[in-house]
Amino acid sequence: MGDYAFDASSDFSSLTSLTLGSGLTSIGSYAFNGAESLTSVTIPDLVTSIGSYAFNGATNLSSVNIPALITTIGAGAFQDTGLTSV
Repeated sequence: MGDYAFDASSDFSSLTSLTLGSGLTSIGSYAFNGAESLTSVTIPDLVTSIGSYAFNGATNLSSVNIPALITTIGAGAFQDTGLTSV
């Protein structure tokens, strides 16, 4: 998934729950930046990297499933979120 794929300036800013596709191997920088309505994310098992500020500003994000194969989580990837469960 590329950089800025679903950031707040896109029409996807009202996403509330997200299960990403099984073929995904990385989440780009700022991919869900500012997605304030997003509350939960399930990341597929093959994802190995989450870009910088990928979920920055997703203030209602309270739950994320991070797979065991993750080797890189960029700076601020979950900055300014409401995470209570990882």
